[in-house]
Amino acid sequence: MIKDYHTHTGNSDGTKTPEELIDLAVSKGVSALAVSDHDSIKGLETAQNYSKGKLDFLPGVEFTTREEHYPHCDGKYCLHLLGYGFDIHNKELNDALDDRAARVRKTYDVLIKSLEKYGMFFDYTQVDISCGIVMQMLDIAAHIEKNYSDNPNLEKAVEDVYNYSSALDSENFSLKDSIDLIHKAGGKAVWAHPFNVYRNFKKQLIDENQVEAILKKTISLGVDGIEALYGDFTHEERLSLCRLAEKYGLFVTCGSDFHGFKNKRNHFISFDTDEYSQFDVL
Repeated sequence: MIKDYHTHTGNSDGTKTPEELIDLAVSKGVSALAVSDHDSIKGLETAQNYSKGKLDFLPGVEFTTREEHYPHCDGKYCLHLLGYGFDIHNKELNDALDDRAARVRKTYDVLIKSLEKYGMFFDYTQVDISCGIVMQMLDIAAHIEKNYSDNPNLEKAVEDVYNYSSALDSENFSLKDSIDLIHKAGGKAVWAHPFNVYRNFKKQLIDENQVEAILKKTISLGVDGIEALYGDFTHEERLSLCRLAEKYGLFVTCGSDFHGFKNKRNHFISFDTDEYSQFDVL
């Protein structure tokens, strides 16, 4: 039995439409699927309607939380938080995500405007986005490297772009606010891929002791489960997370983090999920 509770579409940084994703999932024998786009629930109604009679569909979202200090960690980290089973029409959740999207767009506009001092003139719509519809700093850096390669200030401009990560991070919700938004919409909050956290939008790897220390903090804020069966984790890492889930009374989920890119997270997860009855919580 194949279940995958962590997938992305072109409504964030995936490559497929919700319909294409569901058709592919069905063709691969997936029996239960969640779409969990980054900081967006725009495609969920389409996916939910299209999935009827094809597979069991679960509405999801993946919050990019604001960098915060966590126990036994050097510096701040951003955690990714999955939300499942919420009301996709919940006004507070929809308004919050729409407001975040508008703030992020404004932040990028300010960044692009700041590059005019280097003689670089363009707007947001001229930048090619490499992943779905989610603008990234690397997209802006690629744009100026391509179009202003002879500019004597190019190196400094690229540096300015990547130094803008803190301004973008400030537009994310805190972990507590993210959990609360999910719960108020009737959903469950799950810590995504716990061994992988982020700083300046770059992946950082942490060890089991750090995972447990952070997990205790997330539990105090109301987290309901952890993504223990993550596609990129080793067997030992998955077992470790399952033990932590049992120790603290959390349920576990499985997910591939499917994006659809060639040779990169273009597979669905495949576990004998019958032995993980906790999935029924979802």
